[in-house]
Amino acid sequence: MSLEDWQIPFEPRLYWTTYFDKQNEVEIGLFATFLMDNLQKSFEERSIKGSMIDVGSGPTIHTLMTASGHCDVIVCSDFTLASREELQLWVNKDKNALDWTPYFEYVSKIEGKRNPLQIEEDVRSKITSIVHCDVRQNKVIGTAERYDVVLSSLALSAATNNLPDLLRCLENVSHLVKPGGYFILFTFIGKKPGYPIGDVIHISALVNEAAVCDKLQELKFDILQKERLPWPEQDMPDREDSGEFLFILSQLSNN
Repeated sequence: MSLEDWQIPFEPRLYWTTYFDKQNEVEIGLFATFLMDNLQKSFEERSIKGSMIDVGSGPTIHTLMTASGHCDVIVCSDFTLASREELQLWVNKDKNALDWTPYFEYVSKIEGKRNPLQIEEDVRSKITSIVHCDVRQNKVIGTAERYDVVLSSLALSAATNNLPDLLRCLENVSHLVKPGGYFILFTFIGKKPGYPIGDVIHISALVNEAAVCDKLQELKFDILQKERLPWPEQDMPDREDSGEFLFILSQLSNN
């Protein structure tokens, strides 16, 4: 069964409105701050630098903000053309681009080095390309290029509907990591498959933490950091599912 056979068409603007549009609220979502806090910790404590690819970016850029202060090259990628077009609107400073101002302000606060405008310009200048990706393929971006940092946030489970396929996708994405490089995985461990965007439930795989960690170790990754966040009800109070977000920082062996 191909991805197109079962996946409902993805609407990036509705996805952003559902999970990220916090302009009229006091705080941005706790799951987003949890991710950004751990990215800040990982990049700072490990002195991570070099080239980075974000696999399955969707229309989002909050995952790139800390990285823009450490990496000299950032590649965004997504399966859907609509998401890639949203990213390009933002890079081009289009008047209709999504507004990430609260997220730049948050990263500036936790970082304590760059002001929000500096971070915004760093992200924009470090993005060298926005490419098509398909995590179900052995060559995820169609080439054998490798990166110092590979990040995937809430993407692998959304591209599959069962755990064996998810683990195969994980292995495919791992091929993008240089020896000695880092693989950062952010995912949701729920009790029901699927995630809501507006009134529509999108199919996704149920993630098993032990299986994911075992697979990473099988692929010669050392798990350096693992953090969990229980589902913050205030972010999505109508969600019937419960579970937790999982952040994993791993490093590929040089051998």
